[in-house]
Amino acid sequence: MRHGIVTEGAAYRLRPVRVDDAEFIYELRRDPWRNRYLHRGAESAEAQRRWLEEYFARPGDYYFIIEARATGCREGTAGIYNLDPEERTAEWGRWVVRPESLAAVESTCLVYRTVFEALDLDAVYCRTIAENSSALAFHDSFGLERRRVLPAYLEVEGCWLDAIESWLTRARWRELRADAETKAQRVAGWKVA
Repeated sequence: MRHGIVTEGAAYRLRPVRVDDAEFIYELRRDPWRNRYLHRGAESAEAQRRWLEEYFARPGDYYFIIEARATGCREGTAGIYNLDPEERTAEWGRWVVRPESLAAVESTCLVYRTVFEALDLDAVYCRTIAENSSALAFHDSFGLERRRVLPAYLEVEGCWLDAIESWLTRARWRELRADAETKAQRVAGWKVA
């Protein structure tokens, strides 16, 4: 969906994805080590452009580029989608960060700020492949609550993988936000006052 949401952090920002980001997204998702736990992406940069054009027409789907504020360098992607206005919830994912980037912690904080402030939702969830222990540990460190297992959630090269659905509520984010943002600033190399 075309949107104008920009969420600024100390070192990074989330900004709306553009068609000219297609090649970056395609290259980012081609990394075989990273994509073993992802839905298959586009088969080419041109296919990614077509996917983005379809995305722009989809309501309730917010796709972002994570970029360094100082340089504008693209560091990764994140999305907030499957928005349920009645339940005031959404799913977040499409989160892929360049291997050498320090944007992971702060970009996660920015996603949560976007969910709870810009979109004014009450809860957000993510679905992580059960074998992806490092991503699960990362979400656990943010205080997400593991709520259920989704059997045979994703097929990768003929194998069906289970996923863990983890949730964060607005109330829990309020408790965790200060510590999470302090950690994000530290990781990004910024001095905390």
